[in-house]
Amino acid sequence: NSFAWTVMCLAFLLIEGIVPQIPKHIEDLEQMVSTFNENNTRNPNRKSVGQLYFEFFEWLLAFDYTNKRFSLRCGGITDKEAEKFTDDTVFVVERPRTPYQNMTRQA
Repeated sequence: NSFAWTVMCLAFLLIEGIVPQIPKHIEDLEQMVSTFNENNTRNPNRKSVGQLYFEFFEWLLAFDYTNKRFSLRCGGITDKEAEKFTDDTVFVVERPRTPYQNMTRQA
């Protein structure tokens, strides 16, 4: 589904350092926002959107689907831990707010 594609894109951008990791606690999020507003920092990334698009699909082709899963909670990717999922898992994109729920089980 389209939400799973969005999570995969965000995982790629997290790993590339283009988007920051979202903190687990609201206080940390407020600190991150205030720091951004004070510094008005921009990402030093100099890649074009086309280059990032191409690299995203290269990254997907090289992804280790057997041993890894997409997880925004864990910084983009992490070990699969297939035994923690309720269904037979081959390709895992974890729902961000619900640990160990595979969004690709319908596919």
